[in-house]
Amino acid sequence: MTTPDQVVRCYRAKLDDYFLYSNSPAGIRRAIDAYKGKRASMAKSLDFSYIRTLYPLGDTEEDGFIFLSDPFIRSLVGPRIRIAEKRRIEAVTSLEIVKNAALLYLWENPGEKVPALEQLYDKGYLDRKYLQTEPGDRISWDAATFTASSERYGRMGYLAPIIEMPVDKVTVREETDYNRFRDRYQDYWRRYFDPIGMRITANRDIALSVTILPLIDNSQYNQMKSFVGGRNVDLAPPAAASSAVIYAAAHLNPESQDIKSVQNLSLTMLPGAPQAAVEWIGERLLFWIR
Repeated sequence: MTTPDQVVRCYRAKLDDYFLYSNSPAGIRRAIDAYKGKRASMAKSLDFSYIRTLYPLGDTEEDGFIFLSDPFIRSLVGPRIRIAEKRRIEAVTSLEIVKNAALLYLWENPGEKVPALEQLYDKGYLDRKYLQTEPGDRISWDAATFTASSERYGRMGYLAPIIEMPVDKVTVREETDYNRFRDRYQDYWRRYFDPIGMRITANRDIALSVTILPLIDNSQYNQMKSFVGGRNVDLAPPAAASSAVIYAAAHLNPESQDIKSVQNLSLTMLPGAPQAAVEWIGERLLFWIR
């Protein structure tokens, strides 16, 4: 179910007992191919299998499950998606320029009708050199709906999915920009990426249980592991937080060098104080809003 202006983009498929819904024909075809064994299936990946040992399928506490795989995260920071996203952002910027030019025209010409695109050019409210359009793309302006559209990328709020944008060739600037992004990114993520699993429990309260596999060496993960690690503890909310709107809890590792540094700072600020007076940091951090 689609409309020419791409405001409606609904693609549906039924695979045995499963229903697929997507706003992209390319995306739904990939899902169908994976289901039929023509593409690699995430369900057979090792990182997904491991996360499912932590969140077993069929658990009564599971009302929804989100998994971000290693290949998925690599794809998000890979050149195809990053460059396609940059191109789409540039197209969106051009669409906003057209709309803002029309607003300026109406501001300076009270009582006038919404101008046509050519009128904005002729009156000097728009300059073509400031509109970023790729070869083969064209920007149109619908005065009746006050909407600018790109023939390739669609209109604001209904942009074409990035999965449908081919990135077969890139410009020198795009290559340079991506290499700069990649070099900065690799300062933290050189070899590994982080599979992420999230279980959703939706009863009277909505609860999220998140696991991020700490597979990165050169980052802040080791510091975080030291700060909150040490052992497993029960983080169930206390009675005082039973009616909380937001509740957060964490374990604090008493062997963490960061926590010991705070304790030592307390000793220097309170010389002669008993040890119990400066060991005020416990093993749990609780926060809630009622």
